[in-house]
Amino acid sequence: MTSCLHSAAKAEKRAKYVYHQSAIHASRVSVAKIKTAGLVPAFFEATLVILVDVDDGHTTKGPPAETIKRVVKIPIWVNESVVPKDR
Repeated sequence: MTSCLHSAAKAEKRAKYVYHQSAIHASRVSVAKIKTAGLVPAFFEATLVILVDVDDGHTTKGPPAETIKRVVKIPIWVNESVVPKDR
């Protein structure tokens, strides 16, 4: 799970919630503060592929039982000089 928040107080509140109360319990929570002068928000988009294997107790390994694919969008900051002018 990745969250981008615009204040340290909101980030701290979200981190505490994810660590202590969320149904998806986080084992590590990090909060970072960055200077965004000259940077613009963007997303890195990729396809995550998960191969699910079924262990049947044999030593030979066959093809995965299931392949799960999903698109993930990760928020990032990029230098504004690399963004095309038409965007």
